Amino acid sequence: MDFEKAKALAGEVFFDRHAELPDWFNDCVSVSGFKNKNKQWVLRYSVSPTSPLKENQKWEEIRGNKVVVETNPVTGARSILISREGPEPIILFEATIDFSTAVVAVVRDDDLTALDGSAFERYGKGSSNLAG
Repeated sequence: MDFEKAKALAGEVFFDRHAELPDWFNDCVSVSGFKNKNKQWVLRYSVSPTSPLKENQKWEEIRGNKVVVETNPVTGARSILISREGPEPIILFEATIDFSTAVVAVVRDDDLTALDGSAFERYGKGSSNLAG
């Protein structure tokens, strides 16, 4: 089973549990996954708490992706940050998917309506590739 199949199976379970999504969902949620030692995919839907940018950094959209661009104050040279320090992501939903049976087991499922979307980084419309 590949990642896309595992993501689709986890998505079916997630959207059955969350028929209505908060308006921030598509802009803020990212999906990730990995294979564990028990021959399962572990799929996670997470958000990143907002963190302030440095004085010489700003968000820009490049080729449809929202990235942090840093400008060197001396030379004016611009570079895209691949990684920056910030708070740990918050896992909202986690499920395991068995390779052989395709059974989805929910490990964590937070109440999305209780969360304040303004506290999360926004990566752009539809960044999650999950809903809609």
